Amino acid sequence: MNKLVIAFAVIAFAAINYGVSAASLTDCQLRAERERRVTGVPGHIIPECDENGEYKAKQCFGARVGGASPFCNCFSRDYRVLLGPSTRITNCDCVRERHELQQRQGTRSNAGLPNCDSRTGEYIRG
Repeated sequence: MNKLVIAFAVIAFAAINYGVSAASLTDCQLRAERERRVTGVPGHIIPECDENGEYKAKQCFGARVGGASPFCNCFSRDYRVLLGPSTRITNCDCVRERHELQQRQGTRSNAGLPNCDSRTGEYIRG
């Protein structure tokens, strides 16, 4: 009987701790953890999270082969592809900022939006 009570207590403690730790993870961290468990799928992509647990704006996939750049995408904060895939993407801050401003403004108007290079994702000054 005591062994049964101890086993139940250990299982309950583990379940509670798993629930608390899973609940404290961000969407990016949960998705990354879920994707890490999938193996053997060619081209399988695991999202990258920043230090705050949010999706990184620029994420690159695939190995550099023969000095070539890997393919990169620009992502929104909710992991939607905004630009890419491309080997030319160097920065996604402009693309993400533009997307977020468009979402807040609820319009397709370009007024007040940053200009972004459609190949590299860089800000276009001037």
